[in-house]
Amino acid sequence: LDYCTRDAPINNNSTMGLATLWLVILLCAFAAGDQVEISLNGDSWILSDTTGRVNKIPATVPGQVHLDLRRAGIIPDPYSGFNDDALKWVAYSDWVYTTTFSLAQSDLQGNSAFLKCDGLDTVVHIIVNGDIVGHANNMHRRYLFDLSGVAIVGVNSLQIMIQSAANYSVSAANEYPYFVDPQYLFFPDAMRNFVRKTQSDFGWDWGPYFVPAGIWQNISVVIFKDAYVSYVVPKPYYNPWAQSYYVSLVVCWVVPVPLNEFLATIELSIPGTPFQETNAWTYQVIGSGEICNNFTSSPVPAALLDPYLWWPYAVTRKPPNLYVAMVTMTLYVNAVDKFSTVTTAKAVGFRNVELVQETPPDVNATGLTFYFRLSTSDQAYPLFIKGSNFIPMDAFLSRATPDIGLRLLTSVIDGNQNMIRVWGGGLYQVDWFYDLCDQLGIMVWQEMMFACALYPRDTNFLENVRGEVTHQVRRLGHHPSIVLWSGNNENQDEGASTPQNLVDYSALYDGVVRTTLWAEDMTRAYWPASPSNGFLYDDKGLGLYVQRWGPSSDPTYGDVHRYDYSDLCTDVTKFPRPRFTSEFGYQSYPSFSSLQDVSNYSDWSFNSSFMFHRQHHPGGNDQLVMMIQWFFHLPDSSDPVQQFKDFIYLTQVVQGICMKAEAEHYRRLLSESGAYTRGTLYWQLVGGLGTRVCTVLYGLADMEEGLINVFLINGLINAM
Repeated sequence: LDYCTRDAPINNNSTMGLATLWLVILLCAFAAGDQVEISLNGDSWILSDTTGRVNKIPATVPGQVHLDLRRAGIIPDPYSGFNDDALKWVAYSDWVYTTTFSLAQSDLQGNSAFLKCDGLDTVVHIIVNGDIVGHANNMHRRYLFDLSGVAIVGVNSLQIMIQSAANYSVSAANEYPYFVDPQYLFFPDAMRNFVRKTQSDFGWDWGPYFVPAGIWQNISVVIFKDAYVSYVVPKPYYNPWAQSYYVSLVVCWVVPVPLNEFLATIELSIPGTPFQETNAWTYQVIGSGEICNNFTSSPVPAALLDPYLWWPYAVTRKPPNLYVAMVTMTLYVNAVDKFSTVTTAKAVGFRNVELVQETPPDVNATGLTFYFRLSTSDQAYPLFIKGSNFIPMDAFLSRATPDIGLRLLTSVIDGNQNMIRVWGGGLYQVDWFYDLCDQLGIMVWQEMMFACALYPRDTNFLENVRGEVTHQVRRLGHHPSIVLWSGNNENQDEGASTPQNLVDYSALYDGVVRTTLWAEDMTRAYWPASPSNGFLYDDKGLGLYVQRWGPSSDPTYGDVHRYDYSDLCTDVTKFPRPRFTSEFGYQSYPSFSSLQDVSNYSDWSFNSSFMFHRQHHPGGNDQLVMMIQWFFHLPDSSDPVQQFKDFIYLTQVVQGICMKAEAEHYRRLLSESGAYTRGTLYWQLVGGLGTRVCTVLYGLADMEEGLINVFLINGLINAM
C-alpha cells in the first residue's frame, strides 16, 4: 500500500502519472480489510435464449448478447448494412447467462455473502442454486443480493435471466392508466420511457437501434463479516461564508442483521495537503440494511488551499492537482473489541468552480447571467465555456475501453476545450471515464439519464429513479471534474405543455431527482434541465425550489439548444444571442472509411436505400444537399464511387463552415453589450457508430486557440 499513503499530488509533473493513478485506484479501493471480493468476470459464462434458438454458446462478462452471438458466428456484424433491422429478434428475445462459482468453508463460516452487480441490462431475475435471490430493473443502478441460506460450500450455480427490455416496456406502458409520450420511436413496439435503460439504445437521430441486453459491468461475490462498506464518498468543497475548505464524507454500510453495541470509527486524511492531519469520528451504527452517515472535516482557510486547487487544463495549460483521500473504517463490538477494518482510497481534487446567475451589470439588460466562475481565495475568474457533448462511445457499452476514452478526451484537450456535457440520452459513464476527466482537467456537465420524452410517475418508477440517482451521486461524487448536475435533456417544454404533463414532470424531477441530489450532494449546483430557464428560488436551507417556467428558448435565461437547417448557416442575423448554448450543430456524413467497413459498393450513393436507412434525422439527406449548394456545386464525377466520396467530403467541409460561423458568433457576443454569452457546447464529440473524431473538431480547435486566458477587463465580466 505504498502508493495509498504517498504524500505527493497526482499529476504529470510528479512521479505519478495517468497510468499510475488508475493503478492506485484499482489497488487502493478496499485495498485492505476484512471484506473480500471474488470476481465473476471473464469467459466462464454460457448464454442461451429461452426458446432454444440459441443454446449454450460461450459468453463473456462484462458484455452484451449481440457480442456473444457475433463471436459464436450466429449473427453478422450488427453495424453492417441493414442489420439493425435484421437483428430485432435479439431485442425481442429473453436471455439466460449461466456460470458457477466456488466458495470455501472459510468464506461462509461466520461471514455473509452477497452477489454484487455493478451493471445489469436491464430487467433481470437472479437465481442461485435454483432459488430466486433478487430482481433488477435499472441498468443505471448497482445491486447487492443477499446469498444467506442459498450459497453453499463448494460449487454454486448462478443464472442471470434477462427479459426483453422492449417487451417489458410495452407491458409497463399498457398497464399504466394513461398514455405517456416517448416522443422518439425509432424502434417499433417499444416504450423506452418505461424502462430505466440507456434511451439511445432504442435508436436516435444519430444512431442505431439494437436494444442490447447483458451483464454490462462487473459482477462479483463479496464476503464480509457483519458489515460491508458499500460507499465511501469524500468530497472536498469550498464554503464561501466561512472562506474555508472542508471535506464532506459519506460512508455507507450494509448490515444484514442488526448488531448490538456496534461502534464505528472513521478516519480521513489527504496526505500532501493541509488536510493531511487525520480527522476522526466515532459513532454507533443502529439498525440493519444499508446505513449511511455524513461527516464534515475541520475547516482549512481558503488561502492555504490556493496552491492545491484543481484547475481545468485549458485554463492553466498544466496538469491539475489530484490527491489521494485515505479513509479507514474500523468496527468494534462491545465498543472495545476490534473485529473489522477496511481502508479505501479515492482520488480527489480541491475544486472551486460555481455556476453564477445574477443580474447583468448593464441596466438595460433583462434576465440573468449564466456562466461558470473559478475562484481562488482572492480572485474570481469567469470562464468562457468551450466544449462538446458526449454520447455513448459505442452502441455496445462493454466495447468502450479506456484507450478509446483517452483518445477521445485527449482530443478535447487538443481542441482547446474545457468542458464536456454527458448527455442525458446515454449513460452515466463508467468510473475510468471520470478518472480521465479528473486527470486531464476537463470539466463535466453531468445530466441525469432522461431525454426527449415524458416519463411515468407511479411509486415504483419514482423509487427506482431515487435509487438510481442516489447510487450515481455516491459513485461519482468524489470526482472534482464534475461541476454541475442537470436533470434531463430537452424535457422541460413538453413537460410543461399541459397540466397533466406538468404534474408528472414536477413529481419526477423536482420531487425525486432534485431532492435526492440535495440530500446526497450540496457541493455542486443543480440545473433543472437542458435547456432551461432555471429557477425563481433555490434555497436549500428552506428546502424551497421554484422553477422558472416559460419557453426554454428564452435567450435571457439559462441555456438554449439551437438547430437550424433552413436558413443560411453563415447568416448571423438568424443566430440567437443567448447566455449559454449547450447544444448547437450541423450534420455531416461520416468518413468514407467508416462507411466502407459496414456497406457494399451498391450502397455508395447519397440517395441509396442504405444511406436513407442510416439517415434517422427527418429530411436529413435533403438538408445536406441544400447545405452543400449554399457554398459549392454538387459533385459530378463520372466515377460513382468518387462522386460519393466527394459528397461525403463536402458535407464535412460545409459542417465545418457552419459550425465555425456559429461558434464565432457566440465568441463575438463576449464583447457585445447586453448579450453576456459565456459558453458553447457543440453537438457532438462522439460519432455514434464508432469513435472517429469528427473533422469539425480541427476547425473549432483553431478558432478556440485564441480564447485561452482572458481575465477581468475594466471591471467587466470576460473569459478565461
